[in-house]
Amino acid sequence: MMRIVNAAASRLASPHRMYDLIQYAVGFRRTREVVRPFLAGTGHKTVLDIGGGTGLWGTALPAEARYQCLDMDPEKLKGFKKRFPNAEAILGDATRLDLPDGSIDCAMCMFVLHHLDDGQLRQVFGELARVVKEGIVILDPLRRNRWKSRLLWSLDRGSHPRDDSELLAAMGEYFEVTQWKRFTIQHEYLLAAARPKGRL
Repeated sequence: MMRIVNAAASRLASPHRMYDLIQYAVGFRRTREVVRPFLAGTGHKTVLDIGGGTGLWGTALPAEARYQCLDMDPEKLKGFKKRFPNAEAILGDATRLDLPDGSIDCAMCMFVLHHLDDGQLRQVFGELARVVKEGIVILDPLRRNRWKSRLLWSLDRGSHPRDDSELLAAMGEYFEVTQWKRFTIQHEYLLAAARPKGRL
């Protein structure tokens, strides 16, 4: 019996499992349902998940999407390969994508941007505009002065919270924003879709 308990504790303590538990605790299932319509057009397309970690957001994609996950953390990518054994895991840095120009149909960037300083944010959008042919979807928590937001930000490792106008302006340097909304599930979030400027 103790062997089973110890094995279960070991599995839960692994970094990628703990990451998933935290995401579910802050409302991942409800958030995913808000995001799904923004990703509905990605069936049969290559979708690169920037900072995709364990691949949780891949579960919001149509089943026909060709899913790829890029992350700097090899432990999280192990969790990704367990969830999506046939999908491509890419160990890399989103500020310097080792991908050819126009090689990806679509990209998504979920809960990543608040980990980037202003220079890194601009680099990521610049790289996405270079490699993405059709469009991107971003989701990020917003800087707010409500007590719940302050509490959640005190627990978050991201040190660059922004408001929606800042995120939309940064995206607008390289992309034409086609759709966006704010919504609240624990945090208040910005969800936005955009296409590279100059593309039809």
